[in-house]
Amino acid sequence: MRILLVALLSLLASSANAYKTGLMGYGQSCIGTSEHSHGGSPLAPCIATNSDFLHTLAYCLSTRCADVSPSELESYWAGQATGDKTVSAEWTYGSALANYQYDFNVFFDWEESVQSTYVIILISIGVATPVFFSALGYIPFMNRPIDKIRPYLIYPSTFRGYNIRPLPYLLGNAPTIGQGL
Repeated sequence: MRILLVALLSLLASSANAYKTGLMGYGQSCIGTSEHSHGGSPLAPCIATNSDFLHTLAYCLSTRCADVSPSELESYWAGQATGDKTVSAEWTYGSALANYQYDFNVFFDWEESVQSTYVIILISIGVATPVFFSALGYIPFMNRPIDKIRPYLIYPSTFRGYNIRPLPYLLGNAPTIGQGL
């Protein structure tokens, strides 16, 4: 018991040092400051062909500059999207925004299909498994094996010694192991 307490206290002390560090959204003090930015910035030709950057910039312009006219956004895109007026971006503002929306929709559809797969799996495990094991008791040739298993897995109380008498302080009867499963 003492070893467990020491381990928990040391874990708590080590996690106190990690405050405001770690994953995004969990309390960092500075995100993306100049801590590890010793390399140079990417060049304009690299930015012009970087589809992820262009999609992000188009989305940012569409959300943050909603009150600006599309012609002004297109002219800004033509002159400043890459950071160099002589190098034009691979896509126009409209096509980059459309490609961003398309990529988002494809990812969203994939995510929804994965989510529905996991929901089916969880419901199958959570509902079908208990129903299946309950139905096993009604099969004629399974009575004998189930009668041998019940004294060990179903009938004993979850809390030792309370399968005959009620719990203290009028808490009622202790659940059996079968009810706990």
